[in-house]
Amino acid sequence: MYGAYAPQPGQPGYQPGPQPVYPGYAGYYPPMQRWNVMSIVGFILSFVIPPAGLVVSIIALLQINKSGEKSKGLAIAGIAVGAVCTVLIVLFIALFVYALGYAMQNGYYYDGPRGYGYGDIMDSGALQGLTTQYVSSAVALVA
Repeated sequence: MYGAYAPQPGQPGYQPGPQPVYPGYAGYYPPMQRWNVMSIVGFILSFVIPPAGLVVSIIALLQINKSGEKSKGLAIAGIAVGAVCTVLIVLFIALFVYALGYAMQNGYYYDGPRGYGYGDIMDSGALQGLTTQYVSSAVALVA
C-alpha cells in the first residue's frame, strides 16, 4: 500500500511499540556523588603554598575515606605534589643557608658593579690610601 497511512490504535493491524521496563519511570539515575572541596583546595595550594597544600590534602583524604565522596585521586595528587614541592623548598633553603654561611666564613662578598672580591684585601689596609684619596678629592669637588 503505497501512500497509505499507518494503522492507528484500535484498528486492525496495529502493533504497539516497545514498552518501558518500569512504566511511569523515565529512568533511574543514582544520586550524584559530591566532590570534596578540601581536596580541590589542597591540590591548588600544593602549587602555591606546598606545605599548606600537603596538610589540607591529607585532611581531605581522611574525610573522603570516612564519607565516600569522590575526588580521592585529587587528594592523593595534592599530597604527592605538596610533598615533592615541600622537599624541594626545604632543600633550596638549606642550600642557600649553606652557601651564605660559606661566603661569610671565607670572606667572599659582592662588591657592586665592580665585581667580586675578598674581604681580607679590604681588611689588610692595602686599599686604605685609595679610599682616603677618593674621599679627599670628593671633598675638594664639593667645596
